[in-house]
Amino acid sequence: MPVSVIEAFGCGTPVVTTSPESMPYLVDNEHTGLLSPVGDEKALAANVIRLLREPELAARLAKNAHEESRKYTWEVVRGQWVKVYRGVLESPR
Repeated sequence: MPVSVIEAFGCGTPVVTTSPESMPYLVDNEHTGLLSPVGDEKALAANVIRLLREPELAARLAKNAHEESRKYTWEVVRGQWVKVYRGVLESPR
């Protein structure tokens, strides 16, 4: 999970990225950012230009992404890590 994307979400920066296998789990296309096919630099550039031409879209994506970033605060993630560690400790060996 690229921390740079979560940091951009938290800063309210619109995200345009490629969509390797795991990225759609983090970036919801057209909701929290724009995804482009891997290796398609023209599609990536077109998405950047789209945000420049559609400031309302950029603002909406940034707002949604900022809300999404709250899922990744330490207060939320800490409990998830503790649950994983407890599961490992309690599993039969």
